[in-house]
Amino acid sequence: MSNPTSQWYRIRWAVLQRDSFTCQYCGQRAPDVVLHVDHRTAVVDGGAGELDNLATACSACNQGKEGHRAYMGGHRRKSERWLAQSATNVVRARKLKALQEAGEVYLEDGVWQWVLRL
Repeated sequence: MSNPTSQWYRIRWAVLQRDSFTCQYCGQRAPDVVLHVDHRTAVVDGGAGELDNLATACSACNQGKEGHRAYMGGHRRKSERWLAQSATNVVRARKLKALQEAGEVYLEDGVWQWVLRL
């Protein structure tokens, strides 16, 4: 019997490769963002862990859609609120990247830190 954890990692890797390591909701790509594998139809709503129900999503999009269960044609229909949250997160990510490139902030142990200039 195969290990369920290793099987999940194989499926996850297949989804990330299929989607070219790109968020299917906002288009951001690794390594600029942390990517997750998302269930298009939530497991609690009967969605399965099959490849056709899985999509690559960045952290902002994956977290921004929590609790939204409106679907159209088997895919998540993005509500106006969800779209606004996603757009806001994309703007924040771009501003943060610009600050990082300017040397104003840096990432330490998963937390953004401001560069202090005295």
